[in-house]
Amino acid sequence: SEDSLHYRGGPHLVDTTGDVELTTKKTDVGDEIDDVFQNEHPVDGLPENHDTDTKHMIGSARTPWYGTTIVLLSEVMGTGILSLPYASKILGWGTALVALPLFAIIASYSGWLLWGVQQERSSLHSYADAAKALVGPKFGSFTEISMLVSWGALAIYYMIAASDGLEDIISSKMCQYQRTFLVVLILVVPCQCRDFYSISKYLSLPSTLAIVFSVFIVASNLLFFNTNETPATTTVAPPSDTTLFDYLMALSAFCFAYQGQSIYLELISEMKEPRHFPRAVNLSYAIMCLLYGLAVCVAYSVKGSEVPGFLPDILPQGSAARATVGALVVLHITVSYVIAGQPLHKWFHSTFFPSTVEEESKRASFHWFLVTFGYLLVGW
Repeated sequence: SEDSLHYRGGPHLVDTTGDVELTTKKTDVGDEIDDVFQNEHPVDGLPENHDTDTKHMIGSARTPWYGTTIVLLSEVMGTGILSLPYASKILGWGTALVALPLFAIIASYSGWLLWGVQQERSSLHSYADAAKALVGPKFGSFTEISMLVSWGALAIYYMIAASDGLEDIISSKMCQYQRTFLVVLILVVPCQCRDFYSISKYLSLPSTLAIVFSVFIVASNLLFFNTNETPATTTVAPPSDTTLFDYLMALSAFCFAYQGQSIYLELISEMKEPRHFPRAVNLSYAIMCLLYGLAVCVAYSVKGSEVPGFLPDILPQGSAARATVGALVVLHITVSYVIAGQPLHKWFHSTFFPSTVEEESKRASFHWFLVTFGYLLVGW
């Protein structure tokens, strides 16, 4: 029945009462040939071992597990790492050193749980799909709206953060509206990556290296160029003036630093071998935990109670190191925006231009440009 079918952004209808996916679009002979090979029926004139993956659609399952690992690193390991030393100052060593591995384990375990759900029901490609199939249509609609609002707000947060990062690079005479519009122009090109495969191929590795280099530049500056003559003041327990609200807010910084669950199902659905998702998520969170630990241990032990809320603020104003870190942070945040906004942009594309959502064509690329540039202007 119509009520049991949910359109999920392309030429597919997902049966939310089971695992049946019905294809509603057949446009050329190539599609029919692909179907024949998937059903292992040879076609006259073509060898039986012919490569069935000759035609890739946008969002198809073609991302290797290491590509998914890099996407997770570039999306999750973002500006959160730069605020963890300040959060550690509020929490004290005891809570901070427990929170570092604890939230990594929780995030990795939630990835394993969602992978298990997707393995049992391969037609589930998002939280909205899962909510409608497993709970009901009303909860599914609520979940879909919640995820769209979350992605939209997070994308705008990244836009503002990138604008703040530009302040360390360009003239401070530019107001925030002008800097943010410059961010909009910078984001136009990378936003044209239409799936996680293209993001992993072109953007994720430079983004990950950018945040890693930023942390190492700050850590090196603290270890080798620290001018403080008095030892830093640190505490094992939270400082005496810490309120419950302050404590929980600082603890939430560790939770946010590991947050990436909102795109797990989308990442799994685009993997070449979804069975390797646990490998990708475990490796990525292990790397994050080590880097987060490095940032916290170095910055808090050297600066103590004087550690700033944003780690690059430790570097001298106007210095080459600060400008370099600012450029690297802007590069990283730019890619984080692309990743956070990708499911949102795809939803807009499937809503306004459903006929081209999975096409690789000039018309589809133009529709994607309208969607991405339009939301950039809305965010600005």
